[in-house]
Amino acid sequence: WYQRRAQRGPFHWPDMQDLIDHCISMKPDDRPTAQQIHERLIQADSYSLRRHIEFSDTLALECLETRIGFQNGKEVIELWVGGGDSKKGILSWTLIGDKHLAMQAIMLGDKKVTCMTMVSENILIAGTQSGGIWVVNPTDKCITHGFTSLGADLLHIAQIHSGTPNKALVYVAMSNGKVAIYPTAMLDEEDVQPSFIECGGATDAVTHIQIKRDKIWIACGKFISVYNYESLELEIQYEVGTSKKTIIGFSVNGPNLWVIKHWSSNIEIWDIQKEECKHIIRCFDIISSRSGSVKPGDCYVKCLFIHPSKPVAWVGCRGGHIVLIDTTSRLVLEVFRRSTGVVRHIRSVASNTQFPFILTGGIGFISRPSHSTTGSSLIATKGSHVLMWDEDIVKYSKDLRDIQRRRNERMTSAQYSLNQFM
Repeated sequence: WYQRRAQRGPFHWPDMQDLIDHCISMKPDDRPTAQQIHERLIQADSYSLRRHIEFSDTLALECLETRIGFQNGKEVIELWVGGGDSKKGILSWTLIGDKHLAMQAIMLGDKKVTCMTMVSENILIAGTQSGGIWVVNPTDKCITHGFTSLGADLLHIAQIHSGTPNKALVYVAMSNGKVAIYPTAMLDEEDVQPSFIECGGATDAVTHIQIKRDKIWIACGKFISVYNYESLELEIQYEVGTSKKTIIGFSVNGPNLWVIKHWSSNIEIWDIQKEECKHIIRCFDIISSRSGSVKPGDCYVKCLFIHPSKPVAWVGCRGGHIVLIDTTSRLVLEVFRRSTGVVRHIRSVASNTQFPFILTGGIGFISRPSHSTTGSSLIATKGSHVLMWDEDIVKYSKDLRDIQRRRNERMTSAQYSLNQFM
């Protein structure tokens, strides 16, 4: 652990720092008991939480992006957060490695920012609840211009990177069943007009777009449609939802399609070739077995992220729980809760100089103090927050289980020896 920690760079370790601070407190009553120390040290998230960043104490967080830049010749990682409310939209940014730099805000003069993507080093595209598209220069930290409103809620933005610059496209998912398409090379032109794909009816929201296997996968209503990368013609359509439980997200993973739906705590795994659901992961059963009493609605799945290079799925739930699942065996790897409300966004971040990590954005933050005069081991904070996690949380969890198993074996052996002596 310590060797891996030393390699992780200058980021912070808030839970462990809190434990150390309490252990060396000048006031004996503020020092944790041995039992409290043990409870902290057997929690994998205590080792993996690297930073906690507050976005806003009143505004909702909707989306996250990152940008690799340079400052004084050194690589830095910028965190960009979009959100707001029905009256104002906001983009905020900070440097992930600088705990002293608070979030810096850019007001859009529009409704809530609901989606965004980093198109290039100097172009960030943000979409809003009112249908506005804004072009932001993340280098100069300013808005350059906006496009004509699309007239519907914007729910997701994805970019196709192409070897030919003039063929790179930005896809914008709309709540009226359409996908707007902008040529990346023309984003600096204020009067650019998009083309459209009609994916469903006016009441069928397009909720997610993924580029995979040289195809464009689009979730709209109860269907996931697959379009040809070059011609944009519809090739196949999967009916994986229902009229009441429409699709809110999916991920293509090898031969399978992982699907999450509105008002559901289940993750459905579909066989793409056979076009049938072959496995269901029930998050309510998983969370209730680990956390005890929990409301079914708090287990509704709100976001799904499958790691691009590791067989791990990160699942964010309405009540703040995060479930880690092995995508090969479909076994549960870890369950933890450090947000008080819905986890809206999960993404991974990698750079040339820093070890990779995971970002989660959600409502509230639960700190875990080493000592509390109130007798509670948890303190909940309201607002919207971004949490930074070490990718090795699965490794930490396995190591802790092995340590706990060996500890239990030694205790059992010691008790047996004591009984024999008596």
